[in-house]
Amino acid sequence: MDDDIISYARKPTKFGRFKLSVKIVCRRIYKQLRKLVFSIVRRLGFRVEVEELYRSEDQYDRIRQKIELFSHLNRQGYDCCADVLVGMETERGIMLKQEEHLESLRLVVAMMKKHIHDKVLQGAALNTLCHILQRIATCKEMRNEILSVLLKGMEIHLDDRELTKLYCDSLAYFDIPQDVDDYNRLAFLFTSILQKHLPDKTIQKTMVFRLNTMASHSNENQKVLIGSLGVIELVLLLIGGKIETGDGDYLMETAWSFLWTITDNTPMNCEKFLRESGLSLFEDCYQKFYEKQEIVYNMMGVIGNLAEVEMLRCQLMKDELLTIFCELLSVGDLSMEISYNSAGVLAHLAADKALPWNQVLICRQRVMENIVKATWAWKLEARRFINYDTFQPLLKLLSETNAFGSRHWAVWGIAHLTTTYPKKYCQLLECEGGVQILEDLSDDENATGEIQELASIALNNIKTWVGKEN
Repeated sequence: MDDDIISYARKPTKFGRFKLSVKIVCRRIYKQLRKLVFSIVRRLGFRVEVEELYRSEDQYDRIRQKIELFSHLNRQGYDCCADVLVGMETERGIMLKQEEHLESLRLVVAMMKKHIHDKVLQGAALNTLCHILQRIATCKEMRNEILSVLLKGMEIHLDDRELTKLYCDSLAYFDIPQDVDDYNRLAFLFTSILQKHLPDKTIQKTMVFRLNTMASHSNENQKVLIGSLGVIELVLLLIGGKIETGDGDYLMETAWSFLWTITDNTPMNCEKFLRESGLSLFEDCYQKFYEKQEIVYNMMGVIGNLAEVEMLRCQLMKDELLTIFCELLSVGDLSMEISYNSAGVLAHLAADKALPWNQVLICRQRVMENIVKATWAWKLEARRFINYDTFQPLLKLLSETNAFGSRHWAVWGIAHLTTTYPKKYCQLLECEGGVQILEDLSDDENATGEIQELASIALNNIKTWVGKEN
């Protein structure tokens, strides 16, 4: 019984007791019960009517009409019909045709637009949407329309954690960010969701994965935009929390993968990573998860990006960090991947004449010898998880005559890439003027015999590729 009904019906007496008006209470209860019963009867009656359509020949068409009619009137009608429509396939085994699914999809999207602020309807519609998208392919125009509704709904219901999860689940049926025209809007929305619901593990996983995918399809300006929104700080905060709990899971791996991608050829983001104590987290994470090679591999990818930025290299010149880099020159199953990245970091540091090698305990000469030694264990023909957009960092190292280890690592990388992926990397090398540099290197008297041999291998790969192209 509602408190307001009781308070209304109670009459204080001069004796300090309350007089309860039974008549008033009964009248109010009767009105509320009548309203509730009528609502239940209408809905149950409608559901029975829809359920009966299962047995009719034009069952889909009539259900569609009922959904369209009642969804314009109230959300209960939509909810009821949508449940029955989904149940036709999931429970009754009645398979709808392609055009019937498309018609249902158009209807669901129309209802989501009409009732965009209705949380209950949005939740029901999203479940129906995912059910349909699992079964059909959509054209670009339809995908754009659906994404427009989804993004708007995500922005409106940003504070609703459960509804946000449903929206995120719906995005799994699209190519993000390729299917979205407004990259900036998407980046801001994903960042806002991660910031708003950072403690939620499901949203953590979804948003970091989405942001990592976005970063991998971004140019430098777009990466700078993502960095300016505060995503790097959020991901580092997430990593810090996982270090404390000792949770070296797939999310940790993806988080470092995102940082690797977002700092690639983007000095501004590299600087932001360092400014937010990224190197301290790197050390802590390595000490905690040094046996997790997938995590370490991505971590070294980030350090490799830092090492390519000349003005930032000095921050890597610490004995604690150099010791880690040297240790990783030879490790387990992913040894070539991790070892190659570690050797690359040391190669850039060893080639930089401005760095204070006399102020650290690690010997520069020994580092270069270990780089060369590490390459002996690598297979030139092995296919790897690697992607170069430019050879400029490697070509620059080839001119460092006083750093044999750095030159050796760089020319090995060029020989390897032109051997395993000639179509992509021979053309890239030719476009960036690398052929002439390699020819000069193969005749350089200051180069070691191994460096000259690797340069010749790369030149032969280019010659073979040119012959095939012609």
